[in-house]
Amino acid sequence: MQKILIVEDEKSISNILESILSDEIENSEIIVTENGFDAFKLIEKNDFDLIISDIKMPKLLGTELLHQSLQLKPESVFIMISGHADIDIAVGCLKKGAYDFISKPIDINRLITSVKNALDKKNLQSQNKTLVKENTQLKKKINKKYQMIGDSPALKKIQDII
Repeated sequence: MQKILIVEDEKSISNILESILSDEIENSEIIVTENGFDAFKLIEKNDFDLIISDIKMPKLLGTELLHQSLQLKPESVFIMISGHADIDIAVGCLKKGAYDFISKPIDINRLITSVKNALDKKNLQSQNKTLVKENTQLKKKINKKYQMIGDSPALKKIQDII
């Protein structure tokens, strides 16, 4: 099951986002919070596949949430949304590590596409980590099986060549 966190202080927008994503993203658990501070507490305790955050919010701005969350969990995937942002804020969010930036009013088709792509990216990251871990384990098994024993000068020379 994919966990999605929506951080939006406007209740009408968060309800619409939750409804659309519930319909479009199968096997998803969607959690909604109204401010960046509460969102950060949730991020500390949970692993989310995707975080969709507004920028202008009470208690903790979305840009600060993005920065602090990526310091804590660099693998987090963020889509930032805002109705008050200019191009500098959008570029700043992307430079800080956001996956995408969407202006309000939100184009639903663009949002759905971005969410699906972001979740695909997260899944690929998880698969890659698993493959790297398996590869490392296999290398250790092979190294143990074909380990050279001894410390003669001739054997050390061969080990250096290898």
